Amino acid sequence: MIYNLTLLLNGITYAGLLFVVASGLTLVFGLMRMVNMAHGSMYILGASVGWLLYKISNHNWVLALLGAGVVMMLVAFLLQLALYNKAYGNPILGIMISIGVSWIFTDLSIELTRGEAKAFSPEGIVGSTFQLGELTYPYSRLIVLVVAIAELILILIILKKTKVGQIIRAGVDDRDMVSSLGINIELIFLGVFAFSGFLVGLAGVLGGTMVSFSTDGAGSMQMLALMVIIVGGRGSIEGAALAALMIGLLDSFTSAYVPNISTIIVFSFVMAVLVLKPQGLFVKEVRKQ
Repeated sequence: MIYNLTLLLNGITYAGLLFVVASGLTLVFGLMRMVNMAHGSMYILGASVGWLLYKISNHNWVLALLGAGVVMMLVAFLLQLALYNKAYGNPILGIMISIGVSWIFTDLSIELTRGEAKAFSPEGIVGSTFQLGELTYPYSRLIVLVVAIAELILILIILKKTKVGQIIRAGVDDRDMVSSLGINIELIFLGVFAFSGFLVGLAGVLGGTMVSFSTDGAGSMQMLALMVIIVGGRGSIEGAALAALMIGLLDSFTSAYVPNISTIIVFSFVMAVLVLKPQGLFVKEVRKQ
C-alpha cells in the first residue's frame, strides 16, 4: 500500500515538473505555430544559471529559482527579437534556427557546470522529508507540485480573465484575424516567448531540485515536452496539464513494475492518442490560416 502510494505521488509530482517544462512550449506552439527545438537546452541552461546563482548566494534556493526564471526570460526575449521572428511563416527555418540555438545553449551549460550533474536543495526552507503516518516523502518533490499547481492557476487566470489572455487565445485560434483588428501580433509573440523563457527557467531549477540535472538531459526533456503538447492539443494549457498527469503516472508505475518496457509503453500511449485524436485531447476547430 505504501509502495503504491509512493508511486502515485512520484507520478503526480513528476507530472508537475513535465507541466512546468511544457507549459511555455505549449503557448509558443499554439500562438506562433513554431516548434522550438531549443526548449530542452533552455531548460538545462536555466538550471545551470540557477546553479551559478545558488553557489554565489550561499545556497539560496529561492534566489536561484526566481533568478533563473528572470535570466531565461531575458534570453528568450532577445532570442525572439534577434532570430525567431525571422522564421515567421517558415516552420522549417524556425526548426533549423532553434536546433543551432540548442547546440549553443548546451555548450554554455557545459561551461557553467563543467559537464557535471548538479542538484539543488531547498532543505533550509522546509526540511528534507514529509511524514504522513508510515509514509515518508521528500519535500523537494512536493515543492515542485505546489509550484506547478500555482503556475497552472496563474496561467488560466491570465488567459481567461485578462484582456491580454483574450488576445492570446484569439491568436491561437486565428492570428490573422487578431492582426486585422490592429493588434500588434509581433509584440504578443515577443511577450509570450519571453514568458515561456521565464517558465523554462523555473523548470530547470525545479527539475534539479526534484532529482538532478545534467547537460545530457536536454534531449530527453525536449522529447517529453513535445509529447505533452502533442497529447494535450495545440495551445491548450488544460490539455498540457492532463497530458503531463497521464504521462507522469504511466511513467511512474511502468518504471516500477515493468522497467524494461516502460519507455515502450509510454510512447505507445502517445501514438495511440495520435491515432484516435490526431490533434490532441483538447482541441478546437480552427479556421485555416
